[in-house]
Amino acid sequence: MKCRDFKVFGIAGWGVTCFLASAIGAIESGEEPSELPPVAVIPFQLSSQNNLIVQATLNGQDTVDLMFHTGVTGVSLIRSAADKVPSVAWNQSAAVTTWGGEAEARFSESNALRIGDLEWEGVSLTEGLLSGERTDGKFGPNLFGERVLEIDFDRQVLVVHEKLPKSLDGFESLPLEIGETGLWVAVRLQVGEEWLTNDFMIHTGYRGTALLDDTFVKAHDLSERLPVLSESELRDSHGNVLKTRKVLLSSLCFGDDCFDDVPVGLFAGAIRRQPISVVGGDLLKRFHLVLDFPGSRLWLRPNARFEDAWS
Repeated sequence: MKCRDFKVFGIAGWGVTCFLASAIGAIESGEEPSELPPVAVIPFQLSSQNNLIVQATLNGQDTVDLMFHTGVTGVSLIRSAADKVPSVAWNQSAAVTTWGGEAEARFSESNALRIGDLEWEGVSLTEGLLSGERTDGKFGPNLFGERVLEIDFDRQVLVVHEKLPKSLDGFESLPLEIGETGLWVAVRLQVGEEWLTNDFMIHTGYRGTALLDDTFVKAHDLSERLPVLSESELRDSHGNVLKTRKVLLSSLCFGDDCFDDVPVGLFAGAIRRQPISVVGGDLLKRFHLVLDFPGSRLWLRPNARFEDAWS
């Protein structure tokens, strides 16, 4: 797979470089998995909207609650929170691209950020209008560089490793495409008797199970073939309103693990509104996930939430 170059979800560019590994994965390349202690263990709260909430400190003095969002880069604060962080100087502005279109946003350079035992200097902050419930903003996985990130929903912790952990018994390994704007994995869908495969972005900022891109929906006539469950509105981080439709899939397979009668979303209205498909929190929270950035692999294993009802 190749790096993506979509520029969506607020901040263009998924880090300074696209973290392409020279090996398919640690196991395939012969690299010995790590027995080193983790670099950091970062607690999070899982919200009712399936968002991961992490406490952070800005410039050594302002405490904020940030959503961990695999579909963005860098760090952003919503406007209402930005007014409560006196240590941040909002001295520039820039155009940003989101789900719903373009917007103008303020940003601040050269801030210090602390999350758990990890610290960063020279961090730029972008201002947005919306974030997950009970959060003051969001941050992306590019902050962790080319480390390995474990998302343990049972213990509700993010575990940062220098190398792939050695103990991965019971985990399945999938190819992970690491692009400039996010992390991509292949997902299989059943529509009637037909099985379809599409690339989905891993999106911890989306509360639902999955959202289908316009091109895929149109190519397979899914808006007509899938039963409609409901219609609603979705707002992006800068307040743009998008109309969505919840439809019912016969089955969805994430790796070897399959779910029946899965509600998924698609956008109603103009084509090209939604250029990518995503898997969201209502699906992701059912797995123990390990994001192996150096090896370009996703490791996953069902957890205690696997058989929960869809939210």
